[in-house]
Amino acid sequence: MTFGGPITSAMLLAAGFGQRLRPLSLLRPKPLFPVLNRSMLSHWLGRLWQAGVKRVVVNAHYLADELLVALAQQRSVFGSLEIIHSPESEILGTGGGLKQAADFFDRPFFVVNADIHTDIDLKLLAEAHLADVIRPPATIALIDRPAKATVSIGAGDQIIGFRSPRPLPGEIKKLCGAGLMVLEPRVLTALPDGFSDIIEQLANFFPHGPAGYFCPGAAWTDMGTAEDYLALNRLLAQGGKFWGGVLVEGSGKQPEGAFGQGFVIAEEGARISLGAKICDCVLWKEASIGAGAWVTGAVVAGTVKPGAVIRGGVVVG
Repeated sequence: MTFGGPITSAMLLAAGFGQRLRPLSLLRPKPLFPVLNRSMLSHWLGRLWQAGVKRVVVNAHYLADELLVALAQQRSVFGSLEIIHSPESEILGTGGGLKQAADFFDRPFFVVNADIHTDIDLKLLAEAHLADVIRPPATIALIDRPAKATVSIGAGDQIIGFRSPRPLPGEIKKLCGAGLMVLEPRVLTALPDGFSDIIEQLANFFPHGPAGYFCPGAAWTDMGTAEDYLALNRLLAQGGKFWGGVLVEGSGKQPEGAFGQGFVIAEEGARISLGAKICDCVLWKEASIGAGAWVTGAVVAGTVKPGAVIRGGVVVG
């Protein structure tokens, strides 16, 4: 079921290399990382569709062929949602990717980083942007995460700058940009050709710059590292054991090996041999756990030899 919303188009930023997620990102682009056995791409298409979005543009560069296959699959899932591929022969950054897709946007639209997970209400963000008689160039969702706070806030909760290593004149506090905004099409015409960063470009609009939409208490994770990725799955699994997308408890569907305490999320195709024990892990379809192995607190996308003991980290190859 979809719900009518004030904004009907979106740009999903999905072209990045995911360097901090290596070696996992050597196997898949970040938007195809499974979270609770559902790709981030699918998650965001679903969120946008439920918010009333009718068209989503997805840019692609790194491992673009894999992303193209996934987009085709998602079109069959979300039949009423127009999903458009915006290829980048060279990496263009967040600003350059938006500039290249400018022809698809003639009204305000959502911009979403594909590697974030949040429960921020998209329709409320849209309404906050559209409520201003004189619309700002963008309305950026903001959260309180001191460790990642780079947005300078002044009097009246106004955004006065970005990424300043020192407090700016008039700065009262810093907040964290959530990787989610509503953008005005007029911004796209001001972007330079080639590579650019949308946040740096929005700074050019001060003193009539972007507005902030503060979301106190919002759940939010930036899936920047393998540790972040594992923690997100742990949070959403809530201690459950999922095998090929199915909750194991009461289903009768289990591998030969045993699940210990904590959570386990395993994609369809992962293999666990007899006598192996797994706990607090995410297993990709490439995972193969040998007989008698013990794996805890890890992301596995490769082979664990029989009898091996793995505590934490990433297994590939």
